[in-house]
Amino acid sequence: MKQFTKVQTLIFYVIFIIAISLMFAWQRHLYPYINRDGVTYIQAAAAFLNHGFKAAVAIGDQAQMPFFPILVAMLSKLMHLSVLSAAYLLNNMFVCLSGILFVLIIKNLCQSTSSQKTILFLSAIIWLDWHAYTSWWPLVMRDHGAMCLLLLSAYCLLKFYHQPNITRAVVWSLVLIIGALFRFELGIFLVLVPFVLSVFGFSDNAKRQKIIYFLKLNIIPIVCLLLGALLFAAKIISAEKLQGLRVAYIVDSAVNYFVFA
Repeated sequence: MKQFTKVQTLIFYVIFIIAISLMFAWQRHLYPYINRDGVTYIQAAAAFLNHGFKAAVAIGDQAQMPFFPILVAMLSKLMHLSVLSAAYLLNNMFVCLSGILFVLIIKNLCQSTSSQKTILFLSAIIWLDWHAYTSWWPLVMRDHGAMCLLLLSAYCLLKFYHQPNITRAVVWSLVLIIGALFRFELGIFLVLVPFVLSVFGFSDNAKRQKIIYFLKLNIIPIVCLLLGALLFAAKIISAEKLQGLRVAYIVDSAVNYFVFA
């Protein structure tokens, strides 16, 4: 099987990242404007730096999910960059990570192929030549982060499929939860994917084993539901105790009024 050595693989990914960054810069040169949503994100990041969270959220509708502007603001402060430069740098990082994850996913799906080198090169070329996506690169938007985390969740799911342990299931869930902070639609996958896999996936496994896989993939939502139920029950019990104390106080006050008045 034609495969890269570890050093060759590292060199391949470095060259791939450089190629993505150069194409990102070229796309930025072709589109030297800030998109409308990007203006909102830049303003929200600046507001977060100067006045805090509430000011950032109040900028506009796109800032109602402020995770991306907050990341931009933190990167701007950390790297001593302008907010706009930090936004472009963050998007470039997301695009590079997305490209690497895309290559890794294709590589995992084509493990039985005789030439892994060919698979790596072809997947890298497809990513760089995907015009429908590369045309978005110069835009300042949270979708780059959402795409990166969606691909990362797909990669984690492939790893879980090959070795279904609880650690990989938790990592997959956490990736999608973070991704939902960019776009809430990613939270749908957290519920939908375990159901689809338990019904249509793992075809060689017994029904009991499929249920175990379903529970593993849903471990974080299940824990959250249990904690929510416990908090709700504690709130009801506290309310009932408070109500009982109020009734006892009213009865005691009425007795004192009629007896000692």
